Amino acid sequence: KSTTSMALAAEASEHMEPRPDGQPPVIVLVDMNRGQGDLRRYLRLSNDKTLFTIYDAALRNSPRAAIIRNDDITAARHKSLPPVNFGAVFAPRPGQADPTMVTTDFYRAVINEARSFADLVIVDTQIIEDQDTSGLIDNVVFPLVASKGGFALAVTDTSMPGVTNTRVNAPKFINYGVRPDQMMLYVNRAESTSALEAEQLERAVHGIAQMMGVVPATDEMVATVESGHLPNEVPEMGEMASKVLYRIFGTEGLNPDRYAKKARQKKSGGTGLLGFLGRKK
Repeated sequence: KSTTSMALAAEASEHMEPRPDGQPPVIVLVDMNRGQGDLRRYLRLSNDKTLFTIYDAALRNSPRAAIIRNDDITAARHKSLPPVNFGAVFAPRPGQADPTMVTTDFYRAVINEARSFADLVIVDTQIIEDQDTSGLIDNVVFPLVASKGGFALAVTDTSMPGVTNTRVNAPKFINYGVRPDQMMLYVNRAESTSALEAEQLERAVHGIAQMMGVVPATDEMVATVESGHLPNEVPEMGEMASKVLYRIFGTEGLNPDRYAKKARQKKSGGTGLLGFLGRKK
């Protein structure tokens, strides 16, 4: 979930249309894994003690204080890593995941604050379990997607438990009033030796979610994420993120066909100099 959310945020910040005033789009990624947030680790923040978490913002009762600008995130990363072009809301640090302090109401207030000025807000949720003991799914995710016209992207691997949990839990969105056209699903870390085919999963969620495809398990993905680089740098993940965003926004900059063009250029030995160039910020 976390690598998917980061890939979506990075792909959107690089390829979404600029604002009417020519400024780049504003993207905010919310780490809503209240008890086990990993976004700081994935971003390799060597100086993250200077950055507020949602816990720090809750102490001050200031939703805006939880939203960290991309420039501040980049400044906290190792200098050898590329800049981050999206803002973020960081989960509480270990020992600070107090649900009486970082409440569902405060998470909802932070997300609504981000929606008031951002072009896209991406929420990396906790897993959806049979009983939502956190309250973050039933009281934040389901209502916001249903009432605010958002989209949900379910992620599973090809293990039988992962697929079974997806089949059981995905319909819960529909029960809360989320339309099937707001629901998407893809398979991540797919193993070629798995007995389960993506087509079987697509049939299982027919009428509930749109199947977006498969991202295989590769050493390149592991190396990219562990080195602090952004997951959309891996073509398979970048293409998947682009497919999801293109389905939502439909703008040409997000058209996933550019990945197929890049693959053809690479195969033919072309330089790709006339290909799509990501917007620099």
